[in-house]
Amino acid sequence: MRTDDVSYGKDYWDSLDGGLGYQDSTMWEDIAHILKEVFGVEKGKDVSSEKSFLDIGCARGYLVKHMRRRGFESWGTDFSAHILNTADPDAKPWLRGHDLTLSVPMQWNDGYFQLVSCIETMEHIPEVSVPQALAHIRRVAGGWTVFTICTAEHPDPYDDPTHITIRPREWWLAQLVKAGFSTGFAQEREVKRFYLFSAHHGVFVCR
Repeated sequence: MRTDDVSYGKDYWDSLDGGLGYQDSTMWEDIAHILKEVFGVEKGKDVSSEKSFLDIGCARGYLVKHMRRRGFESWGTDFSAHILNTADPDAKPWLRGHDLTLSVPMQWNDGYFQLVSCIETMEHIPEVSVPQALAHIRRVAGGWTVFTICTAEHPDPYDDPTHITIRPREWWLAQLVKAGFSTGFAQEREVKRFYLFSAHHGVFVCR
């Protein structure tokens, strides 16, 4: 996504993880497993192949790749041309560029996706653009949407200088409701029972 003073180009992505750069890891496999466990199985039946999935802020598409391997029709979108140009080859055909801060809509039809994830992306968007960004996501979301957002309750919310919209959890809940999302489902507890999400203050599962 975009801030007023960060291009999210090579210098940004290659500086992550102590200079190792943004890479695939077992974390993305674990997140894909969690999403399938909570949203891809109904009454003991694997229904992943019947569901479409979109990852907002997909970067190189690692989560898209691992969700496809688990049977979902998976797509991703990101603002950064650099990260999309250097995307994982197993995900690149299903990645699209899009800036959530602009009025141009994403290419998919209303309610196209049964599952949407937006992981550690919203805090990078200027506060004035948050309603626009959420409107884009809400339009294509036809089922569950999972947000993880760095909120003010985080022990060090500004550890990343590109976190430019740090607000309390209740503020984000209000923004989600204004955008037309419903919140407070049992699925949020299901997601948070996994260690990757259990200590995360800003987990929101919406419909």
